[in-house]
Amino acid sequence: MRSACWIPKLGVWALIVAFVMSTQGCGRKYKSSLTFYVLCVNPPSGVLAPVNTLIGAVFTPDCDVHSVRVWVADSKGRGVYGRLETYSNFLILKPFRNLSPGETYEVRISNIHAVGDTSQVYNIAFSFKTSDEVDETPPRITRILQLVNVDGSIKRLPLDVPVRPDGAFLIVFSEPMFQREFNPRSGIIIEPGVVESMHVTFPTVTEARLDVNGLLEDTTYTIKLKKGLFWDLAGNPTPEHSFTFRTEERE
Repeated sequence: MRSACWIPKLGVWALIVAFVMSTQGCGRKYKSSLTFYVLCVNPPSGVLAPVNTLIGAVFTPDCDVHSVRVWVADSKGRGVYGRLETYSNFLILKPFRNLSPGETYEVRISNIHAVGDTSQVYNIAFSFKTSDEVDETPPRITRILQLVNVDGSIKRLPLDVPVRPDGAFLIVFSEPMFQREFNPRSGIIIEPGVVESMHVTFPTVTEARLDVNGLLEDTTYTIKLKKGLFWDLAGNPTPEHSFTFRTEERE
């Protein structure tokens, strides 16, 4: 992780080749060139962000996140100062003070390029609007469903219906969440046994999808989601949450 402060406004802004504007989650890619993708941004458009919101973006794994520069300002051009944290393929800007209520902010992220390759450099821009609220309340997981492909259509079923061994689960939250990439094994415990793999994506701003591969047939499982596995837009962590299900027995 690298830390840095807000980057002052650039004298000349390069061509913005991607305007990332969507209420969809990190399960969707936003094409900014023939070879580069931005997975999602935070806060997403269409969502009123709390005045203590975090700001960030998630990129494809080939992006050199540690080289990017970030500029944030309100509608009057007043800059936002904060701590910039960069991870393997996402970044977070944590403003030093709360943003202004009812204000529109523009975010510009520049110098985006592949690791070890600066021959093609890209920039993105997006905007968001703040509410008048300070969010200090942890988000809640309101329900968990299983996702089943039935004749090419994804159905949402309750957990009391036996789950397929290649299970997929939908985690529904009480509010929009900060979407990021992370290793599920660091915050998800499955009992009993060891599964082949797990993967988390964000199909919408209030939902996360958990794919689990390698479950045994006709077995009762408990999945524990550790405290802080997910965050809301202000960085408040979810409390610990567990759910139980049984896998189906296939003929």
